[in-house]
Amino acid sequence: MNVPELKAMEKEMQRMTAIFGTALLMLSIGACTPVPLNTTAHNYKDEDRSQDLVCTREKPIGSNRVEKVCRTRAQIAAEERATQDELRRQQSTTSRIRAENGGG
Repeated sequence: MNVPELKAMEKEMQRMTAIFGTALLMLSIGACTPVPLNTTAHNYKDEDRSQDLVCTREKPIGSNRVEKVCRTRAQIAAEERATQDELRRQQSTTSRIRAENGGG
């Protein structure tokens, strides 16, 4: 092969590497977010949707496996309330400790 052919091949390899790197980055970012399955099993009670089943695909912390997790709307709301309560408790504890140690 001559020099122009080698340079053309090198340029093509760089282009392909950039495309592959971009695709890999996009897949990595997409894999980090939970993907809803849009699967909802209705309770057939229009007035009470709290027992509707909502399923999502989630990756447990420390795992690469995606699992299908189904919860009722009431369970989701209870988990959200518990998480908010715990966050508030931790923030108030941190604020109290800082105040006891002279602020900051």
